[in-house]
Amino acid sequence: MEISEEPKTEIKVPELPEDMRLEVPEDKLSEIELSETEKRNSYHYRSGKRAIPLKALDKKAIQKLLSISKARFGNGGNAASAKFPTYLNPKIAYLVGALRDGTINNYGKYEVCYVQKDIRWLQILKKLIEEVFDPSSKPRLIVREGNTPKITMSNRVIFEFFRIVFEVKPGYKIDWGTPKVIKNAPLELQKFYVRGYFDADGVSGINIGFCQANLESLLFIRKLLKKLGIETRKIESRKTSKGNDFYYLYIRTKDQIKFFTLIGSSNPSKFPAR
Repeated sequence: MEISEEPKTEIKVPELPEDMRLEVPEDKLSEIELSETEKRNSYHYRSGKRAIPLKALDKKAIQKLLSISKARFGNGGNAASAKFPTYLNPKIAYLVGALRDGTINNYGKYEVCYVQKDIRWLQILKKLIEEVFDPSSKPRLIVREGNTPKITMSNRVIFEFFRIVFEVKPGYKIDWGTPKVIKNAPLELQKFYVRGYFDADGVSGINIGFCQANLESLLFIRKLLKKLGIETRKIESRKTSKGNDFYYLYIRTKDQIKFFTLIGSSNPSKFPAR
């Protein structure tokens, strides 16, 4: 199922890293009030040789410029740039949910990674990432014998977007609950987050549902599904081979078709065999 860019709701961007810079379009530079120190660098900004540091801008200007500029860290040729969205739309909500089968980490580099066996789904994610963030370095699809296929990219802007706006925890994220931005979003956008979650960590077959180590995130989904008139079974808890708790939330059989109608799936491997 295709994912559109509407509807959307504004994201109140929290405190950003001080070393972030903005590549402001030249026709917008005249609208920016710079400090005396930064005015001396205005030639470099106009020529595109440097991006404007956040410390040279006031908060209102930053919020406005984020919607029309690319962001990056540093001025070097290897400083990857990308958009830092100021609106939550279905594509972004979906990518956040899909991170249940991904990670962000900053061990030596700022990496965002999605992992799954179905290469077709990874190709869909790759396209979405490029559409949402327009990164200067495109995400890579890596398929190696003996390893699970993955989409990976080194881009601090995208890393910080997920970390700051959606509270994604670098590394092992068992305690990553439902992001506040998602909880406060309109129901229509929450549905795309749940679709991304299902396409990442969903169970498909005779049973349709979700499998996760984070209980709170499943409780949120159960509550949302109830609003849509989709009934679920009691959440089951099982121990992994390492003794960790894993939780399963299954859709009642009578509502499985309703689930795929109202939530849907964009992962070819998640469609139920009928």
